[in-house]
Amino acid sequence: MNANPDIKRAPSAVIAVSEELSKSARDRFSAELKEILAAAPEQVSLDCTRLTQVASSHIQYLWEAHEACARSRVRLVLTHVPRGLWRVLQVLDLAHLFSSDSESQKSRFETEFVSGESGISDAMALFTHYLEDKALPETTEFDLRALFYEVASNIRFHSDAHESLPVKFFAEIADNRIEMVFRDMGSEFDPTAAASEIDMQEAAQKGQTRGFGLLMIRKLADKVEYRRIEGTTNELILSKRLDG
Repeated sequence: MNANPDIKRAPSAVIAVSEELSKSARDRFSAELKEILAAAPEQVSLDCTRLTQVASSHIQYLWEAHEACARSRVRLVLTHVPRGLWRVLQVLDLAHLFSSDSESQKSRFETEFVSGESGISDAMALFTHYLEDKALPETTEFDLRALFYEVASNIRFHSDAHESLPVKFFAEIADNRIEMVFRDMGSEFDPTAAASEIDMQEAAQKGQTRGFGLLMIRKLADKVEYRRIEGTTNELILSKRLDG
């Protein structure tokens, strides 16, 4: 491969990681990486756009770049990381070794919405996008979306707060656990004080139509906490492990 003088003048360089698995593709990647590092750039970016399907050979590309850049003391960044690739890196306990421009690496999500139908729908779409980037198990992602929608709907219909008042929502992932925080300015209500179980046969006999949402929240979340802040704001904190 011929030396490229432009690379030597650039503070950073980009390598497009091939989806090919052949030895020739691996050799081309190694040669390009070696040439770029010889120019001592400040940063090497690996464009992972093509890695929509991931095999162990693709991980070897990334590992080779990580080791080579570490030896050369050059910053390595992954760009355009597909969610599947990031999931594989997580499973292999390698994700913490790589910097990335992907939303997948961002652990915190926050938004503010009004509790009308359109406000909840818009916030739900943003939260869903955040979850999709995490490449979570399908059932876990469903549980988290269900928790969000149930709590947001409860605020809408039962908090007595005007729809124009904002609801603040935060979600943060750490140590394989997500914490979801809702803050609204409705009337005080502590869901942790409600009955933790419902006798379904008795409920059917009595024609019970309320309380199932709180039960669902308790079943889907691992931990439910509530507090009233300064007499004006409800704060509901839900915690759930991400491994099922």
